Amino acid sequence: MGTMSPEKEAEYAELSAFVDAWATDVLGIERTSEMHPSNVLVRIAAADGKSKALTGLRQAANDAVESLQDLTVAQV
Repeated sequence: MGTMSPEKEAEYAELSAFVDAWATDVLGIERTSEMHPSNVLVRIAAADGKSKALTGLRQAANDAVESLQDLTVAQV
């Protein structure tokens, strides 16, 4: 498993923080839950590497943004 560029490391960190906040604050998933996306991400990165995990993380962030499109401004 290779290393990622500094740019991809930064993207990984930013997307991970976003998905963590979305899952916790919007979906209400407890951070201690094994199903919390942050915990799943750790397992995927350990098994397949951070580069492959970044692909799934990008999709998770896109899905999170799409899930917010039907909310009102007040809800956001």
